[in-house]
Amino acid sequence: MPSKHRIYIDYRRYLLVLFVALFGYSPAGSQIIVSEFMYAPQQGEPEWIEIYNTSESEISLDSAYLCDASTCKKIFNLTVKPNSYIVLTNDVNFIVQKYALPNSEALHKMAIPSLNNDRDAIVLKDKNGDIIDSVYYEGKWGKSGISLERLHFDKPAISQSNLLPSIAALGATPVAENSISSSNCNFDVSANISNSIVAYSIDNNCHLVRNFGIQISIDYDKSGTFEKNELLLDSSISAQEYSKYSDSIDIANLFIYKLKGRYEILFELFGEDFDLNKKFYGYYQSQLDSRDIVINEIMPIPLPNSSEYIELYNSTADSIDLSGYRIFDESGSFSKKYMGLSDCIISPFSYFAIASDSSFFNQFPNLLNSPKVRVVKSQLTLNNTSDMVVLADTYGKTIDSLFYSVNWRNAYV
Repeated sequence: MPSKHRIYIDYRRYLLVLFVALFGYSPAGSQIIVSEFMYAPQQGEPEWIEIYNTSESEISLDSAYLCDASTCKKIFNLTVKPNSYIVLTNDVNFIVQKYALPNSEALHKMAIPSLNNDRDAIVLKDKNGDIIDSVYYEGKWGKSGISLERLHFDKPAISQSNLLPSIAALGATPVAENSISSSNCNFDVSANISNSIVAYSIDNNCHLVRNFGIQISIDYDKSGTFEKNELLLDSSISAQEYSKYSDSIDIANLFIYKLKGRYEILFELFGEDFDLNKKFYGYYQSQLDSRDIVINEIMPIPLPNSSEYIELYNSTADSIDLSGYRIFDESGSFSKKYMGLSDCIISPFSYFAIASDSSFFNQFPNLLNSPKVRVVKSQLTLNNTSDMVVLADTYGKTIDSLFYSVNWRNAYV
């Protein structure tokens, strides 16, 4: 007698295939769409489904049906105003209290289908059984207590690229604009450009972008324009590799240049999901050789009603950015201070003065408002007897240094 074997088939694994076969995609241009839903609420909290009227007219859903993959619930006495949200739930009062809503006008109490936590479908049908809109989701796309929000209202909501976890402080945005919508998204690039290295990061508070590209150009000829032959990087980046939950996308790239001086950098972002056609500018500054900048003059004991100062001289044919540079004395008493030199640019073959306070202009009134002077207040304190002054770059490399003694000078010189 042949043995009998029982065969078990987990149909949940094939739910997306069944969903497409049974329901198809949402009709193009659906005026009522499922915009957000809470499929895995915290214990004791209700599930809910938010719908949105994308049209300019009121739409009645009286006798329509709200379904999941296995059951349907009939909707009674519901009209959705133009460009408005409605939340369908069996516990209106809880939604009002938890999300601090002013009232319950946009909440509709009804028994909704019980949504599975692993995977399920949400289907909105009219009274004739025709599909108005449909959604397929998997539980691994979100987590407990966090709703899934629809990113693009005009695209099918059957994949993780268009159903994203809410990034709202309360974990959801019932009857309000989705937290991941393009108007709420910040997608910017920041760069740390230094010797032979450009490291850039993408700050993305929407935490998932399907694909985006980045181009980086450098103005080699310093013409003020970026030509095709000045393109350093043209790269497409998959969000699946870099997306994080409510976090930044950090990407580091190294570019080795055999350049000396200061060059403008152009970053350009291109993306599918948001308006990412943005441009950002930065500067590349090569590491200096020793004495490219020299400490040309110091005033440790100033005249009455004047200030201490240090004068630097750029001996190169290129502009030099002093951002991140340090000036310190023999004891290193202000070695951790950057002397207020951010955004200080020394032009080629030019001088730059760093003064301890604004009384510097009492002695040199012709330099008032000059871009060649930076007042750093209490950060600069030179000893009156003897001391060392050291200029170091962002890596700690000494660019120039000097030692002085008060015995080497005349009074007030």
